[in-house]
Amino acid sequence: FNFSFSVPDLEKDKSFTGLKEWARTDPYLFFGLRIGFSENTDGWIFPLETVSNSESGYEKTFQGIVFLPHWKFSLGPGKSFERTLTLNLEKP
Repeated sequence: FNFSFSVPDLEKDKSFTGLKEWARTDPYLFFGLRIGFSENTDGWIFPLETVSNSESGYEKTFQGIVFLPHWKFSLGPGKSFERTLTLNLEKP
């Protein structure tokens, strides 16, 4: 998932394990996002950035964050795997 936040949060942009819920608030756009998981979840959070060439040289621009949950599992014949994600937009 790519989410448009106005600033990165370097303290929170990293990998995670065993997460049941993740939340972040944007202090400039005045909204919050909360994601809940039906089961413990592992994943990564990192900044989405672009590079452009300007008159002053190359510039890196923050575009948002990438939120990438993942699960390790093995399925046998006739078995299934199911997870539920709940996304809530909130006004802080």
